[in-house]
Amino acid sequence: MADENLTDPAAVGIDATQLERAYALIAGWTDSGFMPAAVLHVARHGKTVAHRACGRITVEPGGPPAQRDSIFIIASISKPVTYTALLRLVDEGLVSLSDPVTRYIPEFAGNSAAGAPDRNTVQIRHICTHTSGLPDMVPNNVLLRRQHAPFSTFIDHICRVPLLFAPGTDISYQSAGTALAAEIVQRVRGTPLRQVLAAEVFGPLGMNDTSLGWNPDKEPRIVEATQPPHLGGSDYDHNSLYWREFGAPWGGLFSTVRDINRLLEMYRNGGALDGARILSPALASAMLSEQTDAMPGIPAATKLQEGWGLGFRLFRRANPMYFGDLLAPGSFGHTGSTGTFAWSDPSKALTAVFFCNQLHERVQHMFQVLSNTIAAAVRD
Repeated sequence: MADENLTDPAAVGIDATQLERAYALIAGWTDSGFMPAAVLHVARHGKTVAHRACGRITVEPGGPPAQRDSIFIIASISKPVTYTALLRLVDEGLVSLSDPVTRYIPEFAGNSAAGAPDRNTVQIRHICTHTSGLPDMVPNNVLLRRQHAPFSTFIDHICRVPLLFAPGTDISYQSAGTALAAEIVQRVRGTPLRQVLAAEVFGPLGMNDTSLGWNPDKEPRIVEATQPPHLGGSDYDHNSLYWREFGAPWGGLFSTVRDINRLLEMYRNGGALDGARILSPALASAMLSEQTDAMPGIPAATKLQEGWGLGFRLFRRANPMYFGDLLAPGSFGHTGSTGTFAWSDPSKALTAVFFCNQLHERVQHMFQVLSNTIAAAVRD
C-alpha cells in the first residue's frame, strides 16, 4: 500500500519510545507464532502516530506477510456499526429509542414460554444496550449455520426465543438484539443493511476497505481467522464462503484498522468527520453516554462491572477488560471474538485499533497489556 502520512509522535504529545514498546510486544507475539497476524493503528488529535503490521495473513506458516491495509473479519466490532445505521433513523424521526421492537417487527410479540417475560416490553433502547433479556445467540445457532440458513431464518428463531429476564433489569450481552436492530433498519429503509451501511456510513467516511460481508475483489488482502473448536474445519466457520457472504450484522464486518479508526474519530468528533456528518451531535453524544445507569432495575453491582452507551461498551475501572487500566472515564470501544479491539479515550483525544487473528478468549491479557502500553505513551 502507499505510505500513509504519519505524524511525528512528539508533535501530538506522544512518546515514540513508548510506542516502540508496543511494537515490540506485537512483534514478539507474532514471531512466536501464537498470533499469526497483527496490525496496530494509534492516533491522537486525529493524527496517525502508529500504523504497523506484523506476521502473516494465514493461520498456518508460509503465508504472505500481513500489511497495514490487511482486511480482517472483525466480529463484534460490527455491532456498534449496525447500531449506527439504526440510530440514524432516530435522527430522521423515523424511529424512537422508546419504541417497542414490535412496532417494526410485529412477529416478535408474545411470551413464547410460560412464565417468560413479555417481549412486547422490549424497546429499541434495550436492544442497543444489551438489556433486552435476549440471549446472545439462539440455542440452535450452530445448527442454523450448519444448514447455511439465511438471515431471515435467524430472525424467525429470535422472534420465538424466551427472554432471560425482564427488559431493563439486567445486562446480558446479546447478538440477537443486534440482529433485530438490523432487521428494523431493513424494514424501515426497504434496503439490505449492507447497502445502507455502504451508502450512509462507509462511503461518506471514506472507509473504502469496509463491507458487511466480504468483497471478493479484495480476497488477497483478507486475513484468515483462527477458529474456535466448535467451528474449526466446517463449511460454516468464519473463513467459509457461507459466512463471508452472510454478513452477520452482529459479527460479519470486514475492515482495516485505518477504516475503524475513522469510524471512532467520527464518534469522538460529535458525529462528523472531514465534512461528512453521519449522526447529529446529540445522538453521537448519546451513543457514548451512560444508558444503563438510568435503568433502576439493574443491580448496582452489575453497573459497577459493566456499562453501555448505545452500542458501545464504556470503560469501567472495576472491570477494565481490553481497555487496560490507564484510560479515563468516558472511554468507549468494542472488541471482537476473532481477536480485535478498538477504543477511544476522548479526554486524551487518543484512539487505538488493534486487529489480530487469534481468538479473543486467548488474548484478553495481551489486549490489556497492549492498551496500557499505548495509553502510557501520552505525555501531555
